[in-house]
Amino acid sequence: LYKHFPNTIKYLKQFAKENNCELQRVIFASLLPEGKVLPHVDRGEYFKYRDRYHLVLKSKGSEFSSGNEKQIFQEGEMWWFANKELHSVKNLDNSERLHIIFDLLPKNHYTLKQKIVKYFFNYFFQKYFDTYGKNEFTYFLENNPTLIKVLLSK
Repeated sequence: LYKHFPNTIKYLKQFAKENNCELQRVIFASLLPEGKVLPHVDRGEYFKYRDRYHLVLKSKGSEFSSGNEKQIFQEGEMWWFANKELHSVKNLDNSERLHIIFDLLPKNHYTLKQKIVKYFFNYFFQKYFDTYGKNEFTYFLENNPTLIKVLLSK
């Protein structure tokens, strides 16, 4: 969906570059009026090395709790968010809240071998996806356990 939001992605990529990172997952997230996100921790290999940010597009105030800290996120602000800690969210207003949530991966995270594999992986799989579509791409990955093992290895 990046192609539908070129200015947003350009801004996020520039922010990532200024922080010596790569832009990873980008999510537009809404929270209903007076909605809540229950306490949880973002776990797993994906989150292990990435930092999460919130860019507040529309909000009259959302209360974020992470660890022992609480903060009210306001419209127009950008926050680094400690999502590896126990955290929760409350929309304090009776109108919808809209954030762009995005993850950055520090560029120095990869070894040279991983950088080379990543380059060829991205090139090959983007071509494969564009040529054969999502279903065939998913089938290809799910039926190649050796490839999955290689991609997940350090």
